Amino acid sequence: MPARRDGVASARSPASRSNRACCIAAICAYLSSGYNSGAWTGPGIVSSSADAHHGLGFGDGADGVIAGLASNAIVVQWARYGDLNLDGTVDMSDLILLAQHYTRMGQNWDQGDMNYDGEVNFSDLLTLAQNYGGTASIAQPLASLASAAPAPDELTTHARRRRVA
Repeated sequence: MPARRDGVASARSPASRSNRACCIAAICAYLSSGYNSGAWTGPGIVSSSADAHHGLGFGDGADGVIAGLASNAIVVQWARYGDLNLDGTVDMSDLILLAQHYTRMGQNWDQGDMNYDGEVNFSDLLTLAQNYGGTASIAQPLASLASAAPAPDELTTHARRRRVA
């Protein structure tokens, strides 16, 4: 995925369920590695625009959480921590998503795991609470992808409008 000035990149995932799961797992591993305890400086997908309230959100269209995202698409987007559905605002819909997956392992950003440890827990709930009511101010450049990242079958991009806080 190339760097994007609007802060959003998405790729269509492979058609088969097992290949899709493999692709999602690889992207999550790159995000987790790049996250580097919130510094976003590790090997993998990183962001120089991340701060205490913003990082890189991730979602796949298979669960229908990200509005308008095709069921075979994956998105990595600059977002406010807590904005699980990547709509630009941390609100009740995000809290409900987190509550539905609370204490579950093997979860992604759009299910409540904002620190990329694979589990939705109190740390994620606290992060959402600290950002509740916040919006993503302006689009920031998307992360750069490490050279070891898997190449998607087909790359598509989506421009999303951001609300100013």
